[in-house]
Amino acid sequence: MFDETKHELTKQYELVRINKINSIQKTGTVVLRREDVLYQYSVTSFEELEEQMMYYDDNGEIKLLSVEMRNKLQHMGHEYVVNGYRPLVVSSKIITDENIINADDIMFEGILVFKDLIRESIYDALTMFKKFNINFKILSGDSLDVVKNAVSQIGLDELKTLTGDEIVDMSPDELQIFIKGVNVFAKLTPMEKSMVIHDFVRHDNVVAYVGDGSSDVHAIKKADVGIAPNTSTPLAKKFADIIILDKNLTNFDGAIH
Repeated sequence: MFDETKHELTKQYELVRINKINSIQKTGTVVLRREDVLYQYSVTSFEELEEQMMYYDDNGEIKLLSVEMRNKLQHMGHEYVVNGYRPLVVSSKIITDENIINADDIMFEGILVFKDLIRESIYDALTMFKKFNINFKILSGDSLDVVKNAVSQIGLDELKTLTGDEIVDMSPDELQIFIKGVNVFAKLTPMEKSMVIHDFVRHDNVVAYVGDGSSDVHAIKKADVGIAPNTSTPLAKKFADIIILDKNLTNFDGAIH
């Protein structure tokens, strides 16, 4: 049931500043003002949970976030991830300057959990890829566990994976050799996505890349054919060669002929 009292409480806060979370800026933050007091609320991934998270509210009593409690939170986050969810940690702090985001001595407030839904059209798209002998690969900024869970839902077998952390430790020659058999790339930065696409192009492959966010722009530009859904960010659509209207890749069936 909707709590009208909480709705009324939100009206007492003025939105002062927003720092959006994205593939580069891993923490999203809003600054709110109420009666001349500034409140900073942030969301970040469990992987970014560092020692700055110092306190939590235990039924109205503010307590230090112990190593044991921190480990419990990390374990909880891991359980969400391996089951295909995206958990984000919410923290807060009272600040004195709206222009300075302060990450020290912050309060743990809770966890937001999201789950990606698999589009039904993906199964028809995979059938089309097989029909035309198209080598389908996944490039994602998400953690390997999240990507593996999504891949398991669409029935892809014989996975060979590579993460951005592993790419960083490879020479260009090693990467060029290793990526040939990889079909799932995870935890990639925007530049790492671009590097992977560039290496596939260098192998004399005709490469099409589908992406909808600002983090996909470099990869879209590197591909032979950059594709962006109509719901993509303006920057992704600007550099795409093709814009699709309904996110259904099977519409390319006729064009591939």
